[in-house]
Amino acid sequence: MSVLHAIDEKRGLVLTVFRDDLSDDDLRAHLLELRANPHFHRLMRELVDLRAVTKVSVSSAMLSESARWLLHAPEARRALVAPTDLLFGLSRMYQINLGEVGSSQLGVFRDLQSALRWIGLSSEAELPLATRV
Repeated sequence: MSVLHAIDEKRGLVLTVFRDDLSDDDLRAHLLELRANPHFHRLMRELVDLRAVTKVSVSSAMLSESARWLLHAPEARRALVAPTDLLFGLSRMYQINLGEVGSSQLGVFRDLQSALRWIGLSSEAELPLATRV
């Protein structure tokens, strides 16, 4: 699987890094793992880093499906770092799907610093080493 995630319970933060091929199977597996993780709770913020994605094979149907999972509470802030036009466009599609199910606290950013600010962090040094790209 080309996804890593870490949960920082003290700060209420999920850190997710997708690498290589971003596929429907990887996204679904990540959602299942997160939902089953006893350290995860719905109010946690999440940073999803797509900077290491080299191929995209996730479908628009999967983006729509994943928005309906509603893992996070509507008020939980989430940020996606999507540096390329394709990733940014797909992330915006996901953001629109989330809005349709009542969740509006997802920011889509091209750079890490803006995403960190959105979720209340000041620097990459606050992220666990295992998830840094």
